[in-house]
Amino acid sequence: MISKLKTECGSQFTNKLEGMFKDIELSREINESFRQSAQARLKLPSGIEMNVHVLTTGYWPTYPPMEVRLPHELNVYQDIFKEFYLSKHSGRRLMWQNSLDQYSI
Repeated sequence: MISKLKTECGSQFTNKLEGMFKDIELSREINESFRQSAQARLKLPSGIEMNVHVLTTGYWPTYPPMEVRLPHELNVYQDIFKEFYLSKHSGRRLMWQNSLDQYSI
């Protein structure tokens, strides 16, 4: 579908859409790699599962930052994930958009 759009409308039209799909696939890979890492196995609080979507700023809509108070265990999870991610991808920056979180109990 994207290749048809690219042919009809040009690569400028599909650039962001292609980036979004790439971000989604890379996020799956990053989450799987994180779950298998020693950092996750040794440091994570038990009983908590979290999926992180690492999205490229230029491809996605922007949202104003919002102060959200997370439970301590989720803050710990974020810190451990951030340490893992930045050790693999130097020179990058993570900005948490906690207002976009989805929780289930």
